[in-house]
Amino acid sequence: MSFNTFIKTHSLTILGVGGLILSVGFTMTWGDPKAPPPNQLTLPAKAPYEHRISGTGYVEGNTKNIDVSTFANGVVDEIFVKEGDFVKKGTPLFVIDEAILKAQLLQQQNAAHVAKQQIAQAQVDLADYEDQLRRGKGLNKGFSITQQEYQKRLFNVSRAKAQIAYYEAAYKKALSDIELTKVNLDQLTVKAPHDGVILKVNIVKGEFVGNALNQPVPVKMGNTNPFHVRVQIDETDVWRFEKEMPALAIHKSNGKLQYQLAYVRLEPYMQSKRDLSGESSETVDTRVVEVVYRVSGEAKHLYIGQQLDVYIKAASVS
Repeated sequence: MSFNTFIKTHSLTILGVGGLILSVGFTMTWGDPKAPPPNQLTLPAKAPYEHRISGTGYVEGNTKNIDVSTFANGVVDEIFVKEGDFVKKGTPLFVIDEAILKAQLLQQQNAAHVAKQQIAQAQVDLADYEDQLRRGKGLNKGFSITQQEYQKRLFNVSRAKAQIAYYEAAYKKALSDIELTKVNLDQLTVKAPHDGVILKVNIVKGEFVGNALNQPVPVKMGNTNPFHVRVQIDETDVWRFEKEMPALAIHKSNGKLQYQLAYVRLEPYMQSKRDLSGESSETVDTRVVEVVYRVSGEAKHLYIGQQLDVYIKAASVS
């Protein structure tokens, strides 16, 4: 059989074998590229201690995270701060519309002014009536002045004194109402309860705010100098915890960002775990105790509410 005849007879077989060889070659070379180098930011942090307690840490302010609300319901008239602002204690954050209370205050001030004028008029009348009574005492009753007239002068003096007492009480009430309205007016301006940073502003000008359960707090703030880290320790590990042991917090996406922690306090109330890790050994009714640490030194790339991996050195289990 000639070569040409062989090619014609087995052309399909030759093409199939050639395609198979090319496929295998492509798969072994260009079709199987080398895996890219791992992203270092996504590598899990390496535990710094051989024997340790590990837990999730939540960054918070050293004043805790403060929900700043309002004493009164009303429409927001002005907002004085924005997220990221540092404020001192007593700094105005926002103010509720004051128009109604200001009108009420003006009305009460006018009432106090009227009462004061009435007191002055009644004091003049009393002086006149007392002078008439004094003159009547020197007269011969029944001849120069009738007994009826003398009694009338006595009654005029008593009535004038009663009027003064009434107007003085009205004046005191007006002053008391003014002070109460001023207190209510002052409460319409919501002020910072501590030094700290404004974390979140949940209101806008013209919005109605009140004490509704489903309404977010108007302003959230906290003192971030220094940061605190709240660590949840599982109930199965709590017996191994010692406050004197060193602790380290590590950024979840960058193991190079590490923060030395200093013990602040342990909150001795066992509670349900806030977030579950999904491990098979973890049950839904897992209980934890919370330990608060202070971030020592520089705290770059930390934000309130951020989660950190926390490792606390512990004695070996023997």
